[in-house]
Amino acid sequence: MSDSERYSRLAPLSIEIRTHLSILATVLFSPMNYHAMCKILEKEPEPNRITPFSGNDFLTFLSKNDALHEADRYMYRIRDLLKRLSDANILTEVGHSNNPLLGGEYYFLKELTNRERADHIWLSSALGPEYIHYIYSPITIQVTGVWIDEEGYKKPDAGTALILNENWLVTCAHVLTDMEVDKEQKINGDTYTVIDILPHKTIDIGLIRIKDKMHCNNNIIFSTPILSETIYTLGYPRIPQASESPIIMNKGEIINPSISTFNNTKLFLYSAITHPGNSGGPIISSTGNIVGIVTGEVISNSKEIILPFYAGVPTEEIIKAISELNTAVSIPVEDYR
Repeated sequence: MSDSERYSRLAPLSIEIRTHLSILATVLFSPMNYHAMCKILEKEPEPNRITPFSGNDFLTFLSKNDALHEADRYMYRIRDLLKRLSDANILTEVGHSNNPLLGGEYYFLKELTNRERADHIWLSSALGPEYIHYIYSPITIQVTGVWIDEEGYKKPDAGTALILNENWLVTCAHVLTDMEVDKEQKINGDTYTVIDILPHKTIDIGLIRIKDKMHCNNNIIFSTPILSETIYTLGYPRIPQASESPIIMNKGEIINPSISTFNNTKLFLYSAITHPGNSGGPIISSTGNIVGIVTGEVISNSKEIILPFYAGVPTEEIIKAISELNTAVSIPVEDYR
């Protein structure tokens, strides 16, 4: 069958469209919006009760809002999206009509915390790693600089940092002390001037102050690492023979949420592989919250070949370090209120 003969459009929807449609699904299926949605769908509301809408009603809703051109041609993709939202417990499936493709009936019953209400990062559990990359890659940036080798020659070097707010980046302290940070940093295509670097003396966390205001997502949320939780790292590891420094995403899980080293450093361990250059990048849970910052590997001092453990600085240590650096910088932490 040629493309011109096929009615259905089977190509995956972009992450931007899936995000938009997911938000619209929470609007339609919210019981609080029942009567308003009946009016839009031109349906007579049930007296003294709120009945669920179906996936087919969602298709009608999209068409009436012109949210997706020729929405009925994307039935398979819309069915898949609703299933993902249901599997992530964002939508609750409560029944099924006689439509074989879009007959599922849903309510949006998810209770959001105060932090979650500020944005839609909680959609990560349904939209997956592509959504996490979409949200966090614009605020995960490469920090460039130089280090001096034993012969006194300057060599280019780099680490990773996360934009905390309009004027501050957070990274690892060793990123700031192991190299001389460039005064001018390229951030999302624009050039910004560094006016201060603040490495913590004992916790591997540091801050970089930027002169002019950067574009940032002010609604990121930090939380505590949980054992076996799926996580993703973002950063700029060195890639041999690459002509550029692309952002790299790796997947793993928390293998120990809290360890203490001999020098009383508190870390957590994860299984995602990271490389030099990843230091300072965010470690993000499958729910979309940042659970820590990538730090150096934990390696044995023996001469035996032992695989390293990949470590992160947890949220509580990041808070402590930033507080002790005596800045006005704060990070938003999920308190589940």
